Amino acid sequence: VLKWYVIDGDRVVYECLNRADNPEPGAPPIDFPSYQIVDYAGDGKWSREEDIWIVGEMKDFARRYTDAERDFPQTLEDKLSRADWGPWVDWARPQPGHQARPSWYGKPDFVPFRSIRDIQFGIRSH
Repeated sequence: VLKWYVIDGDRVVYECLNRADNPEPGAPPIDFPSYQIVDYAGDGKWSREEDIWIVGEMKDFARRYTDAERDFPQTLEDKLSRADWGPWVDWARPQPGHQARPSWYGKPDFVPFRSIRDIQFGIRSH
């Protein structure tokens, strides 16, 4: 969910809500705010992205989602449904019958993170 943005030359700075569908049917989405700084490289491509997360907000998000999922278990397809995002993101929803699969799904060398301690923070290279 985009809250605001500023464009200065080739740089865009914005605040958004990182949103997950709430596993509990009918409950509001679960989200946390973050800030992004992206630099446009031209030709429809971006050269740089910096994500700024407030760790306390992210931990609260993870706790709320974990609590809800414990009571209302989710399949991968449920998690990727974007059902709670509202009609303005209809473009992001899979078509009926589509099996949503992220690029990492089924790769033997990918290990999903289970807590914030599993995330490698810092500067990433290409």
